[in-house]
Amino acid sequence: MRKLVFFIVLLVAITGCNVEDKQEENADKQADDLPRTEEMLNEQEINRLTQEVSQLETELYQEKNRGNKAEEERDVLLQVNEQTRKYLQAMLDKKMDSLGTLTHPSLLVFENRIEKVVDQEIVEVYFSDLQTEAFKAEFEYFVIEDYGYIGTGEFGITYQAVDEQSNALSSVELALKEDEGRWKVSDISFFLNYEQLD
Repeated sequence: MRKLVFFIVLLVAITGCNVEDKQEENADKQADDLPRTEEMLNEQEINRLTQEVSQLETELYQEKNRGNKAEEERDVLLQVNEQTRKYLQAMLDKKMDSLGTLTHPSLLVFENRIEKVVDQEIVEVYFSDLQTEAFKAEFEYFVIEDYGYIGTGEFGITYQAVDEQSNALSSVELALKEDEGRWKVSDISFFLNYEQLD
């Protein structure tokens, strides 16, 4: 009987040791797996962040290209307007000579021309005559917005340069001033419509 009891106690002790060994082994395995899991999570996070950075770089590149294109278009239009400014200055100075001394109300301003009666003859200055080839390539025609005397001895004309779809691409203000019996351009101002360029 004593041998049987001893054998049972010994068996329980051995089984308990095996269970503890198994638990320790499982704990060690979980401890070994933990760094691997963290490493996998870190790799996934790095990959996700790398993809986000790559996407942001792509969007930034595309946005920069759009900005560069709009800036180039503005530069071209500004260059055209600068050429036109010089041309208008010369053409108006020459054409206005034929109008003689402008006196209200003998001056008539229409959508496409200015008229004045001189010695019972109608003298016409067409705005289309003031266009350069570069200007024609950009704008189809002029539309008069406003005109009239803006001060003593000074006459103003404001018109828009309009494209084929009737979009106003820019506005131009001309100030004409009488000088020694002839009308000269005293000021030309350009206002670009940037909404049509974007």
